Amino acid sequence: MKRDKARTIFNSLVVGVCLLVAYTVFWSWSNTYTWHQKLTVTVETPSGDVSGSSVNKVSWAKNDALGSVNGAAWSYGPRGEAVVVPLGGGRFLFALTMKDQYAGNIVGQVLFIQDGRVWGTDKFEAIQAHKGALKVPFYRAPMLVTFTDITKPETVKLVDPENLAATFGEGFALKSISVEITDEKVTNGAVERVLGWITSLRTRLKPTSKRYAKDMTPEEGVSPSDFKTPIIYPKEQKG
Repeated sequence: MKRDKARTIFNSLVVGVCLLVAYTVFWSWSNTYTWHQKLTVTVETPSGDVSGSSVNKVSWAKNDALGSVNGAAWSYGPRGEAVVVPLGGGRFLFALTMKDQYAGNIVGQVLFIQDGRVWGTDKFEAIQAHKGALKVPFYRAPMLVTFTDITKPETVKLVDPENLAATFGEGFALKSISVEITDEKVTNGAVERVLGWITSLRTRLKPTSKRYAKDMTPEEGVSPSDFKTPIIYPKEQKG
């Protein structure tokens, strides 16, 4: 008798778990908005204009009532890499689209002239349906960085979008930034081709003893995942 009762309780638990999983899967599927977007950066140089672009995948999933009680209403899931602009002479400009949910909000910020996070079913649907390139004002530029020595991650240096000449010299200026919804595939490999060390670094680029982000300089807060998300680290070789 006790065994039958225990079996009944166990079966009820199994059914309950299955229903919960099914509910979670259905909720996630029916409340997720995904799109690909292409960000292009063009720079004026003494030798002429040069451009770089990258295609990122953006996903926003609405959290259910349980998940959003103590957290955000929407969960963000990006995939892609930074924009790499070759400036000549072994120098590069990187636009960190993966940093601080930039990719997830920039289209909405420009389209709706809104600051901060851009959430909501109506807005996500409008973003997915938008056609044509949007001009990104420079004050909404992604974080721009370069390296004084491309082989040394600790030499990462912040670049002012309003004054590229201060970093690269006379004749260099940011000409334009644009973003558009696209059917193109997510770009992959541009960052690794320039930053060969990116998949072997598991810490922030610039060493610091500071514990809190609020105390760090912009450069000290830069991580490999700001250049590429996700990063696939090579398997450790067995000895």
